[in-house]
Amino acid sequence: MTHGATLADVMNRSRYLLFDFDGPICSIFAGLPAPTIAAHLRELVIDRGIELSAGAATSRDPFDVLRFAATISPELTRDVNDELRAMELRAAEVAEATPHAREVIEAAHQTGRGIAAVSNNSCQAVTHYLTAHGLAPYFTAIDLPQQLLRLLGARWDQGKRRFTPRRARPRCGGC
Repeated sequence: MTHGATLADVMNRSRYLLFDFDGPICSIFAGLPAPTIAAHLRELVIDRGIELSAGAATSRDPFDVLRFAATISPELTRDVNDELRAMELRAAEVAEATPHAREVIEAAHQTGRGIAAVSNNSCQAVTHYLTAHGLAPYFTAIDLPQQLLRLLGARWDQGKRRFTPRRARPRCGGC
């Protein structure tokens, strides 16, 4: 924000809203905690006779176990990633909605803003949660941050120093 600009000023000029999925929309791991998933992924690795690094062995973050797997082999990475994605889908089924998130999303939609969910969680888990809670129709894009602008259908207009839309069709990349 520029000096003196209020949140209302910024919102009035905004055409797109990007919501991080875990936190602003819901608590994805509220019903199936991340440490439980991390422990499950560690068992998968250990069952293959692979010794975990000290960090992966004690981390409560399933993404740390995935990062460790990536240091071992492409096959282990794929298997841990597949299991993490399956666990995220289960977590999405029991995730807790963030208070007032629905109202903010609906208000943004009603005022014509493009809305995207960005997340390090799988696109499938995000889509599952949004669909189950009746929020999916409000979203223009659901994906990882590096693909977001392409999926939003926006491009950076250097001359105008802003994003300009290319299309208004909702998309989910990689799902």
